[in-house]
Amino acid sequence: MSYIKAIFLNVLELFLLLFLITILYYFNIINEKTFEVLKLIILLFSIFINSFILGKNTKKKSFLEGIIYGSILITILLIITIILSKIQIKLLIFYPLILITSILGSMMGSIKKNRSN
Repeated sequence: MSYIKAIFLNVLELFLLLFLITILYYFNIINEKTFEVLKLIILLFSIFINSFILGKNTKKKSFLEGIIYGSILITILLIITIILSKIQIKLLIFYPLILITSILGSMMGSIKKNRSN
């Protein structure tokens, strides 16, 4: 799977899942704290799943696929952050978390592929 396809799927998953929890938040089914935690979990889960698929489809060095995929996502998010708001301290923690999740996902995908063979 190419990086563009993976990023497109990631964005599509994020929009759908975030739309769902936004509706739940709007109708006061979930509170603000839960909403904030769910946003982070959904983002990391989506990145993990897509990097897992990338790692499963790679032949060697799946961690490198995770680094590339995570770096592309971080670059896109960083550009959006610079355009729309200021860089905050919590983002300096958030971006490495995205990279680590992407690397772990691609490595797990590679392990799963090797066990299947």
